[in-house]
Amino acid sequence: MVRKIRDKDILLRREPTSSFTIGQMSAGDLPDSRIGRLLVYWKEKWTGNALPGRQHIDPLDMPDLLSNMILVDVRRDTDSVQFRFRLCGTEIVRITGRDLTGMTLDEALPDGYRDYIRFLNELVVSEKAPVFSRTLFHDKANFANAETSRILLPLAMDGETVDMILVYQLFQYMDQRDIQDTWDIRKPETAIINTDDVRLA
Repeated sequence: MVRKIRDKDILLRREPTSSFTIGQMSAGDLPDSRIGRLLVYWKEKWTGNALPGRQHIDPLDMPDLLSNMILVDVRRDTDSVQFRFRLCGTEIVRITGRDLTGMTLDEALPDGYRDYIRFLNELVVSEKAPVFSRTLFHDKANFANAETSRILLPLAMDGETVDMILVYQLFQYMDQRDIQDTWDIRKPETAIINTDDVRLA
């Protein structure tokens, strides 16, 4: 199912800037086994209906995934929710060309891309659910030379209020794809993941 939502219907800010299409996705339809493995790990940390918190996540449980991880703080100490990069993995730093650790979204990302990433983060916060996203990736010269897939997972210290987002992001470059694939004209794909069908290990 796909639904078109004005971001004012879900975003926590007062002034919407854009609209995006949101779909629903089964856990079994995730395109990469590493993304699926992290989703299962996150689901295993639930206690009843309570979301896992940062205290439940042990980096030593998934050392091979760490380089592509991002940890985002959700801050509510102003009139609107703010997002700050707490941690960026080494592969994220290498590909983006800088370490975003300590920066807010406003400080770290250009306007158009920032709006979409804020939209994803606020969707995770409002839905309290994992979100999958697939978009083009623009390099420092602003050429779309790759496609990036990411999963965003809500974390809540109290099991209810999302205070952190765990992101895992992968990149597939143009020379790694089928030459017939029209990936370069795709629009952003955004989906809320149905966690009811996650098969625990």
